[in-house]
Amino acid sequence: MAIRLCYRCDMLDKIDHSEHHNSFVAYWQDKLQSPLTEKDFKELQRSIKSSTKEDSLIDLVFVAYECHQNEVMREILEHFKNNNALNASLFKEIVSRNQPQMIDYLIKKGGFDQSVIETRILSEAVQGHSKEILKHMFNLNAKQNSAKEQAFIEAIVLNNLYAFEHFITCGVDINVHKGAALSVASAKDDKTMFDRLLKEGAKIYPFNHNDFINLVQRKGHDRVQKMIDNGADVYWQNGEAARRALVNEDVEMLSLLFEAGYNPHLSGIEWDATGAYKNNPEVKDCVHYYLSKYDHRVQLATVQHSEESQAVFAVRSNTYASYVRELLKSGQTVQFEDLLEADKYKNTILEMLCSRGHMETILTPHLWRGRETKAIEFFDQNLKGMVAPKDRPAYIGAIQRLTLQTQKNLRPKLKRRIR
Repeated sequence: MAIRLCYRCDMLDKIDHSEHHNSFVAYWQDKLQSPLTEKDFKELQRSIKSSTKEDSLIDLVFVAYECHQNEVMREILEHFKNNNALNASLFKEIVSRNQPQMIDYLIKKGGFDQSVIETRILSEAVQGHSKEILKHMFNLNAKQNSAKEQAFIEAIVLNNLYAFEHFITCGVDINVHKGAALSVASAKDDKTMFDRLLKEGAKIYPFNHNDFINLVQRKGHDRVQKMIDNGADVYWQNGEAARRALVNEDVEMLSLLFEAGYNPHLSGIEWDATGAYKNNPEVKDCVHYYLSKYDHRVQLATVQHSEESQAVFAVRSNTYASYVRELLKSGQTVQFEDLLEADKYKNTILEMLCSRGHMETILTPHLWRGRETKAIEFFDQNLKGMVAPKDRPAYIGAIQRLTLQTQKNLRPKLKRRIR
């Protein structure tokens, strides 16, 4: 590789840069074959500070390393620490030249923050498809999980199957950032990585339901089925998936959603008023079949034939409001711990209600009568972070109503004390 002259000092100013492109590195390579004198070292310091070319400085790092000039290495790397652009170029060149031993040196003697090295090197190794560097980094047992997780997502983005498989084999958290990996694989329409993530136990987070809807829109029947099998909620956003399938006149997708437990009576869709129902006989026959198959009445007793608890079944069948009414009529009430009960996919009742847009069902003041203060604390701790931006006003209003009720409950006690 041709190296252009990048150093200007008293001696090198006279050199014709265009004719002696390699003179800077060649000059110091000759000097570094033996220990530097004090004069030479000062000259080196001046050259490093005045240099404006990254490639020459980076080449100088490798020359010093090969000549075992540790003091020179420290001097050059000290200059690198304060320059992010130089750092990035150095790490990229280490991967490009396949120099894993240089990584060890930087960690042990270079004075660099190990987390910075791990993050940058792993990222560059994934981008450069460098198997040796990736293997070396895992043999070092990189301590920064965030570095591994970031590189894992990059492997999916860049379709680096070797790195992807390597990260999974080495135990990286496939549910990093609550479903980011599955979302990226879905967005890239990468069936191999998508299937592998689900096979390895990737969880379907509320965030991933956007991908679920998009797959319905793109008619990805096999992956929609796999997401449902792994816990995707067919009622999410009040059944948006069924609406998309209906607009697309996708009979196969409609059948898939109905078979997965989507009750057309509880959808809020006026099926016979839609254009697809009127104009497409296949859609009409499909919808009519499942309307007759599903009972429009709320039958809480059917839960006895399910492996789920009555409360979880009510949420998943979109009848939780009716379940709560029946509960109150029988003299019982909803307990805080009940809302943290999870289905077989580890989605809590609270998460499912929030993702379905039924947050108001559990925020009504009468449900927590006499327990308003505890309810406010509970929802602030467990629900606040789940609320979507569009639902924030409703959430704040509900908490304010609970707060107001708390204040009303305190007034009679204050009066009695005054008497």
